[in-house]
Amino acid sequence: MKKIILCLGFIAFSFSKIYAQTTFPIIKPQQVDLYEYNKYKLMPDNQGTEVKSMSELPNAIFRYRNNTINASLLNRNLMGAAPFQNESYQLKLPNMTAMPDTLVMMVGIPNEEGERIVSAVVIGNLRDRLAYFVDANHNFDFSDDGDFMVFNEKETFSKVSIQPEGSEKSWEYTIFDLGLEKEYLKGLDIYLVEPAGKTKKRSSEPKYQVPILSMGSRLNLQVAFTTGSGDMYFAYDTPDNKNKKYSAAIDAVSRFSASLSYAFRNLNVGINLALDANQLGREEQYLTDFSDTEKPPEKVTHYNIGNWSRTRFMYGLFAEYDIRLIRNSYLSPYFHLFKYNHLRNETFSGYANEISEEFTFNEAFINRVGQQFGAKIKLPMSEKVLVVLDIGYTKNGFDLKEGFIQEAHDTDNIAVNYHTFNYGVGCQFLLFNKKAMLSKVRPAEDEY
Repeated sequence: MKKIILCLGFIAFSFSKIYAQTTFPIIKPQQVDLYEYNKYKLMPDNQGTEVKSMSELPNAIFRYRNNTINASLLNRNLMGAAPFQNESYQLKLPNMTAMPDTLVMMVGIPNEEGERIVSAVVIGNLRDRLAYFVDANHNFDFSDDGDFMVFNEKETFSKVSIQPEGSEKSWEYTIFDLGLEKEYLKGLDIYLVEPAGKTKKRSSEPKYQVPILSMGSRLNLQVAFTTGSGDMYFAYDTPDNKNKKYSAAIDAVSRFSASLSYAFRNLNVGINLALDANQLGREEQYLTDFSDTEKPPEKVTHYNIGNWSRTRFMYGLFAEYDIRLIRNSYLSPYFHLFKYNHLRNETFSGYANEISEEFTFNEAFINRVGQQFGAKIKLPMSEKVLVVLDIGYTKNGFDLKEGFIQEAHDTDNIAVNYHTFNYGVGCQFLLFNKKAMLSKVRPAEDEY
């Protein structure tokens, strides 16, 4: 018998969250995009409690074969619930004239007291849409529940309320219109046609299998190129009340990077390697004389002074958090902690004899650590590739080695700064993207 894998995903938007994301299994063989369902918050009942979605409950959908169904079918998609016993129910179908195909949907529903029932919905094919017969009085006789329910184009879900005859208790949950998922229905041999005179589909379908980042685990490789600009300097005060500042403008940043990360749920943690090849503009020394308090400070600029490093190698750790946006696009804030080494083995060359020329870049500039933070936008390109748009700020820390400044100076008032504003583009490759597990319990042997 044909095995049917059900996956209807829904994540409720809470008042304190701004994202919703999950992973859905592959269905014959295309991956169904259920984002349209994720946009909506579940409807509350009169007490303000949240109504369960069918995708969060033990459930099963299958073609009608005969009027006997068994609760063990729910063990295929338990969603963490306890297994159901081998208990049969007899269905009495309603009037389904002109409906060539029939589906049965079973749901295991708990109430607030922890009690649960097995409910069924009979679904008929109206050719251009589906008809839903709800067993509102829970007697598995669908001929006494009134008219069937259909979804119009602006509806994607509906609240279902069930109250057994003679009982004051009720059970509620939310079902979605399966008619919007043509590929899923094809796996059940159900085919819908567009109404006469209508050419556009009611819901858009992706042109390719777009990646949905797994909530289980995944391994990512990301390569990127970023550019930008900034500046760097160090400044110090001399005993004769003068401030000296050596500065360089970073006109353009050319950063090539590669990272490998492992993610569980939304959090990515990994390592990053990068090569900076910067284009420098002015390299100057500024002298500000504060010795005469009766006059404004006198400022003097010495042009083309200094020899700053233009290339460096960066390595470190990073973390980023994926927040799902429209469709399968993601917003990912990130933080990167790194160290760096200058690649040119040269000396600084200051003005006159103020700066020692004995130290190379890596010897003169010590404690070279930095932080980078910003955000990325990830857009799907293919089944395993996302294009990444990156914007961020990089703060590069460093200290000056003792003896690098040769003239007398105040060691407690040395100021250093090295920052860049960056933006660029890259690609993220999903090396491993674990699929979501539908059930925590082994399926029953006699299913379907």
